Amino acid sequence: MPRLTETYTVFSNAAGDGARRVFVSIGRRPSFLARACMFLVAALVFGVALVVLIPIMLFGVFLLGSLWLYVSIRSLFRRAGDPNGVLDPRRNVRVIERD
Repeated sequence: MPRLTETYTVFSNAAGDGARRVFVSIGRRPSFLARACMFLVAALVFGVALVVLIPIMLFGVFLLGSLWLYVSIRSLFRRAGDPNGVLDPRRNVRVIERD
């Protein structure tokens, strides 16, 4: 099989190098069937990526929300037991600092 540049040399010799480059670049472009197959492969990869990534992202959002809720509730109960907190049995207690 002749090289691509040899195939189009007959047609482009009369016009020069510029026309030869045009013929060669047109000859190197993929056909409609090849472009359709590339599109289908890209769509398949994108679809699989979406099917895999969306559940992972939803699980991550659920995990972060659960951790935020756990830390908030733990912080609420910890502050309630602090001095002068809601669960502190002492009332009107003041610390007198003596020198």
